[in-house]
Amino acid sequence: MHHPDINLILATGGPGMVKAAYSSGKPAIGVGAGNTPVVIDETADIKRAVASVLMSKTFDNGVICAF
Repeated sequence: MHHPDINLILATGGPGMVKAAYSSGKPAIGVGAGNTPVVIDETADIKRAVASVLMSKTFDNGVICAF
């Protein structure tokens, strides 16, 4: 988190990980356990990307591994 080439930290996981990211001194986004970030860029097929994101969140009734 302290490497000079890192401009933004995206933290997933438990409270300790998110707290470490926020206290790193760099801009940080903490999404918490079980919330996977998604990046869709300008080259994406938007309809397919949205369908894939929805399927990934609803597959297996939305059960996640972070309890």
